[in-house]
Amino acid sequence: MTSHQPIPSSRIRTAAFFGGCSSRGGVLIVEDDESCRKTVASVLERAGYTVTEAADGESAIALARSGENPLLLDVVVVDMGLPHLTGGEVIHFFQCQFPHVQICILTGHPEINAAVAFLQAGGVDYMVKPVTSDRLLDAIAQAMVRRVSCLE
Repeated sequence: MTSHQPIPSSRIRTAAFFGGCSSRGGVLIVEDDESCRKTVASVLERAGYTVTEAADGESAIALARSGENPLLLDVVVVDMGLPHLTGGEVIHFFQCQFPHVQICILTGHPEINAAVAFLQAGGVDYMVKPVTSDRLLDAIAQAMVRRVSCLE
């Protein structure tokens, strides 16, 4: 990109709630396995995304409802095997309350019927652990493109 071309606001924006840094978009990771959650967060942060983490569905919903998060959240990456609220319940919440937010699943227990149903219902991607950095970044990039098209 030359210096004469502006960077589209859909690609980089100021995320005041997340510390005022420039970001490619806001991603919420809902994963009970701390090691996996931290690894995914690290990959996404290095790629320029603003990341928020939740260890369970209840925390994810509380975070989504707090402060400016509803306006800054673009993508949610959800583990299906969460304690308390299931991944399905978390997905249902976001689809009903924040339909502009794009959803990706990251699971260690893949089920083909669940994957097909999720994708048919408008989910962005169904990833199986362990996921490579490239695969994760591709899924999030695809989700961001879909998020932008929802706003147009």
